[in-house]
Amino acid sequence: MVNMNIPDCVVSDMYHEHFAILYDRVVRTDTYDLELYTEQASLTKGPILELGCGSGRVLLRLAILGFEITGIDNSPVMLNILEQKLCLLDKEIQSRVKYHNSDFRDLDIHNVFNLVIMPGATICSLKNMDEILGVFTAVYNCLNDGGRFIFDYYLQDDDPVIQNNNETVRTFVWEEPGSTKEFFIIGEKMGEDNSCTITNCYAEVISGEKTARYLGYSFRRNISTDDILNLIIDKTRFKIINTRFFRGVKNDKLKFVILQK
Repeated sequence: MVNMNIPDCVVSDMYHEHFAILYDRVVRTDTYDLELYTEQASLTKGPILELGCGSGRVLLRLAILGFEITGIDNSPVMLNILEQKLCLLDKEIQSRVKYHNSDFRDLDIHNVFNLVIMPGATICSLKNMDEILGVFTAVYNCLNDGGRFIFDYYLQDDDPVIQNNNETVRTFVWEEPGSTKEFFIIGEKMGEDNSCTITNCYAEVISGEKTARYLGYSFRRNISTDDILNLIIDKTRFKIINTRFFRGVKNDKLKFVILQK
């Protein structure tokens, strides 16, 4: 889509610029994993660290329930949305939340936590096993003894025919009071070698006679179960406590892994 040279089109990463706002609108009502994180937060008692907290879908839920939580995200736009939401909550809830604009691949946290979470298949944004191992090692070092680390990822379909034809396209429309109307199209397609999933997003914001256009994209690395679990067992001192399966909002099958220090 970038090569189409759409006139007056702003191109950005899917989690920055205007797409961060649209992304928040799409995922803010997702609840499929909140019960798991609430359960594990209650078991470990907090404090909690969330890697890739975004606009606060999980972070704010846990803060409202009474847990101290720190979020890390590399998108300042996402964190601005989080801050706007946080300002609408009670001061007591606000006091339980901290967040930092940084890349969790360079995790430099001096506090220790009882629970670290990485929701939304964020691990798939890591480029290779070295990056994954680096993050896991850093997480291990900032956990108290007995602390837990939870991450999730999409399970690949073993059928190559399904893989190559599994393209999902979703559309959204929002109309604001007055003359503003927004279109948002998001499509996902497996890469040619099935090693990644390519996401393309296109949006138009129509206000009166003016139209603003945005094009966003991202790549999500596809991970096999054996890759991740073997890495954990061989290269870190984590213990695998449990694994769980969920169906996401697009009927994607997600695997959640619970590790313990």
